[in-house]
Amino acid sequence: MRIPYFSHLADLSVTEQEDSSIASVSRRVVLTQCVVLSLLMFVGGWLGVKMIIPPGYASPLWPPAGIALAALFIGGRRLWPGVWLGATFSNFLAAIDFSGELTTQTVLSSFAIGGGSALQALAALALYKAYLGPGFPKLDSPAPSSSFLPWPGR
Repeated sequence: MRIPYFSHLADLSVTEQEDSSIASVSRRVVLTQCVVLSLLMFVGGWLGVKMIIPPGYASPLWPPAGIALAALFIGGRRLWPGVWLGATFSNFLAAIDFSGELTTQTVLSSFAIGGGSALQALAALALYKAYLGPGFPKLDSPAPSSSFLPWPGR
């Protein structure tokens, strides 16, 4: 099979109409991924709320944190709005379940906690890329695991 020769970069260009359709498709794909991610995080938050220990507000497990981290490992940092949206709505749910109402303070704190959750997942992704490399996590041997585990304690 012969590969065609392009004499100039203009031979590889696409028309403006093709370029805008490619951009709109990719925007739609990312938007769809963010919506699906936020729904998954909301369901995970609902499960986490069901595990809350009765006298307080703490849950022994918080599935949205793992869902967010896995989504950013697989889909990249472009999915952070889905993490923020899912974490925000999960905290709305937790606030309603705990106090029975939404006040200005609970809404603002839910937005702040959602931002913190997004930053937490982005920080973990940055540490992973800096110390373990791109792609899926390769924590199958002691060397990469030992290089990654000391960081959360600092």
